[in-house]
Amino acid sequence: MLRNVLDIMLKNKSFRAQLDQTYRRRALENHLRGVPMFADLSPDFIEHLKESVELQRFAPARRSHFRRAGGQFLSRSNRLREDL
Repeated sequence: MLRNVLDIMLKNKSFRAQLDQTYRRRALENHLRGVPMFADLSPDFIEHLKESVELQRFAPARRSHFRRAGGQFLSRSNRLREDL
């Protein structure tokens, strides 16, 4: 799918929700298992994570600020940097 077409489609909330659900069902477990910290977790706990994680999208080169909440960030296609 062309990038600009995907960007337009992602503005539709029902399409974005369907895409997020498909990602949770098909790919999120593989991404979590690829992180050493999550690799040995039980299948039940991985299922819990799949349903409870917050999926976010950011524009390329967008600078985002996060408050520390003791959580983890897993970036699928971009780099995250923490400025102290």
